[in-house]
Amino acid sequence: MLFINGLSSHINNRVNGGFDSDYQAVLNQAATRGFALPTSLHLELQNTLVLNLKSAGIWNNLDLLYVFAVKTTDDSSNFTLLNWKSPANFELSLESSPSFTVSKGWSSAGTSRLNTGFTLDADGVNYTKDIAGAFALLTEMSSSNQTNQRVYGNDGSSNYFSPRIDVNGSSTSNRSWLNSSQYQDNSPEPLSMHMKDNVMIFQNRPDSANINYRSTDLVNDTHFSGTFATNSQNLPSEDLDLLGARNSDTLKSGSTLGIFGLGTSLNDTQMDAVESALYTNYIAQL
Repeated sequence: MLFINGLSSHINNRVNGGFDSDYQAVLNQAATRGFALPTSLHLELQNTLVLNLKSAGIWNNLDLLYVFAVKTTDDSSNFTLLNWKSPANFELSLESSPSFTVSKGWSSAGTSRLNTGFTLDADGVNYTKDIAGAFALLTEMSSSNQTNQRVYGNDGSSNYFSPRIDVNGSSTSNRSWLNSSQYQDNSPEPLSMHMKDNVMIFQNRPDSANINYRSTDLVNDTHFSGTFATNSQNLPSEDLDLLGARNSDTLKSGSTLGIFGLGTSLNDTQMDAVESALYTNYIAQL
């Protein structure tokens, strides 16, 4: 049983009630690592987040799930480093001191990143060469002149797996790579999708021949989406990084990553369910 930061009574009551077993596993790993737990409000909302993903059939399709928009009892960030899908595996490590904001998430400071330790050609179960998906919820998005923003991606020298977002006044370089060196051109995507907070990005590869991209203005529930024909290529022996991609591309100052997930490809109904679970019933309640 957990006895951390005065929350043991609350945890005991909810376990007896109780918390979902997979969310409880996250709390148990936090206890093992000596990490402060989320506050009571966040505990309840996070448990509901897991239940909602399960009821929508999403949970079992994920390999990684990191929830960064968290407030712990001591306002520390360690709890956010845990992979909820497998709490003892792929704990994030910090590179070059990224910045954490309570209840918002992680942002980059130049070259700073979060390293997953997840190797693309070795560690995927639901994420595979021909069928794959990733999503990111940005709680803050810089509206300044920023080009080549990279929310996440492979850590090698070549483009292979990453969304590229430009807020540069022209929107001509929004691109998406997913298991291929060929990119999907998202130039028609309106700048208004990026120049605000609470934006959701999805990348999906439903088969070996196509990829699709979707972004959502979560506050106004408006979408941009597109599909592009490009064949999948062999997975590289490279790790997945958050807050950046390749050797030097980064998430720009003023943008904050609140939640990230990786797994199999999602359809429109499933993406709607993810947005509801992560934003409507979690972020919007904080």
